[in-house]
Amino acid sequence: MPCPWPPSEDGRFHMEVRAVDRKRQQGFTWIELMVALAIVGMLVAMAAPSLSRMSAEWRIRSVRDALLESVQQARAMALFGRTKVRICPNDAQRHCEPSSRDWQQGWSIEVERADKWSPWRIRQPLPRGIQAITLKRRTLPAFTPKGAASGTNLTIAICAPGKAVHAEVVRIAMSGRARSERATDEEIRHCVQKVAHFDEPDS
Repeated sequence: MPCPWPPSEDGRFHMEVRAVDRKRQQGFTWIELMVALAIVGMLVAMAAPSLSRMSAEWRIRSVRDALLESVQQARAMALFGRTKVRICPNDAQRHCEPSSRDWQQGWSIEVERADKWSPWRIRQPLPRGIQAITLKRRTLPAFTPKGAASGTNLTIAICAPGKAVHAEVVRIAMSGRARSERATDEEIRHCVQKVAHFDEPDS
């Protein structure tokens, strides 16, 4: 078969083609590889803060959903069981601590039986880097057999320490109904600093 690219008389064309083929087979040079790695490193460094923030927001929403679900479960148990049910923060030993405003160690749902509170479900501690605090004076969401919440309205804020960008709150009304929403700027500040409204001195 005739060659579509006939070589020159001294065969120089074939030598040049072989040289080009050998260069292509060598792949990237070290300089090209280092430049590519440097570009990738710069892109990762630029994306890291956004990824960290997205991860924190996802964990905050996960805790918010779990807490809201527990509150709704406690209210439903009070209604259908015709008994008192409370949800409270845990202490380091994972026991209900009614006077605490810190939900870092998770929470417990307890049912009143024979004038004593018995644990029904215990929630694990919050994920690392996430904290929650009660922002109002009432610290213990307790539901009556009619589904109402005793005391006053309650707000629990969930945030990431040192990241005053995003926070969620779970609000429990005196009627017993609970809802979640994005925290206000003031609530974000209080949650990040882990300071409740009534801890601050009067202005």
